[in-house]
Amino acid sequence: MDMDDQHARTIFDGIQPLDGFHEFEKDLWGAFVWAAGSFSVRRPRDLRFAALHLCYYGHEEKLFIRSEDCAQVEITLYNGWNTYAVDLSGLAGEEIRFELARVPPVEGDNRDLGVMIRWMRSMADRDTYELVRDTLHNKVLNDAEYIERQTELTSFPPQLRLSLVSACNIVPRCVYCDWEPTRNVEISSDFRFSADSLLDFGDFYRRASMVMDCSIGEPLLSKDFGSMAAEIHRSFKYLEFTTNGLLLGPERRNDLLGKRAIVCVSLDSATAEGYARYRNREFDTLLENLQALCRDKKEHNDLPHVLPTFIAMKSNLDEAPAFLRLMKEVGVDGVKLRSLNLYERLRANVVFRHGFRFDYEAEALSLDHVREVTATVHRTAADIGLPLIPEMEEFGTAEDQSGGPPCSLPWKSMYVLNGGLNACCYMRIPPLARWSERRGRPYETFLRDVWNGPAYRNIRSALADGILPRQCLDTKACPIVRKQAGKEWG
Repeated sequence: MDMDDQHARTIFDGIQPLDGFHEFEKDLWGAFVWAAGSFSVRRPRDLRFAALHLCYYGHEEKLFIRSEDCAQVEITLYNGWNTYAVDLSGLAGEEIRFELARVPPVEGDNRDLGVMIRWMRSMADRDTYELVRDTLHNKVLNDAEYIERQTELTSFPPQLRLSLVSACNIVPRCVYCDWEPTRNVEISSDFRFSADSLLDFGDFYRRASMVMDCSIGEPLLSKDFGSMAAEIHRSFKYLEFTTNGLLLGPERRNDLLGKRAIVCVSLDSATAEGYARYRNREFDTLLENLQALCRDKKEHNDLPHVLPTFIAMKSNLDEAPAFLRLMKEVGVDGVKLRSLNLYERLRANVVFRHGFRFDYEAEALSLDHVREVTATVHRTAADIGLPLIPEMEEFGTAEDQSGGPPCSLPWKSMYVLNGGLNACCYMRIPPLARWSERRGRPYETFLRDVWNGPAYRNIRSALADGILPRQCLDTKACPIVRKQAGKEWG
């Protein structure tokens, strides 16, 4: 295996693969390699704790890790992609062999395929090892509680969703932005997120696998963005956020290079003229920033992941093929396809921008149109080899496949926003709990009380019975509600 290969450096990063590996491959989330049921590596002399991001097709099987003197440790592998913490401190020597208790079959492939490896990394100390271990244990427990339709949870939400800021650098705001009412809720409380908040949240941060920004505004305006991104990366978690990209200059790019982050960049158009209809005339600046990020990240383990977004609307549908081709040239990892949220309060909005009349109701696509557009865009993306994530169509798909309740968000996510706490992004106004209700309780205690409080439990209880609760039915923008109702506005 050529260790000068970029994929090898990205995956192994100082750990040397020895035997039992197939050829490198790549998908939406970057390079990976299949390892056989038995494989070995040579570790650096000072490597005592390691993090491994693996995908296993079986269910709860042992992976044995042995040194040259036959000392052994073991970890339990779970189905799908997970990050595992491994304590190698009791193993002697540099050569380490991994052996699966069972190699499951992989449909359509008769090779000896044990696990897919996305990356192996050294960990600084035992505290980090325990953090990664606890994070995985929480994810596994949370999955079980969701499938078992538990309404009072022992686990913490694997996805912690925050609002970093309530400000934006685009003035006037994007034509479809729900700025005023949402921002008013955000600034109505005296709570403001800061980098210290992560630690204040205790196990709600410690046991989360992913931190996601849900700001009303531009997250890169946060003075704490760089330190927060570094802390999340140090803890082997993932950060996801959406940005307008205009602030992705050298300083912010440096905050992100090499970090386990998913950067969604709003474009919605393939041309400067089209972009100006929705935002402003800074399309060229945005494109330069995006190209620079995609170029520079190749020297930093191909991180972060860069996923531009395209909100499909009546006025930009004909641009979709050109947009995909442009993003392919820029070198992004994939594209997220979105559609306008059908908020009743935005239905009558009409905005004039650079000679264009944006009528929110007229721009929104019907469910049938969304499906038609998704299929067309999928074909174009496949033809040019660009991964596509159709968010509208995929919303609720994992739940259907798992056999669990129709929506997993009240089990897997907590929205800890400046304006209050909520179970779903579509329920943002009003929040389920306001910060004024904390009344001196420590932040972690308050979050725990809300997480298993009456509002959350009632929502889970209805969903566990296969019923959409009142809070959901009142949120007609939700894709699950739209699909089950089979109708559009009203």
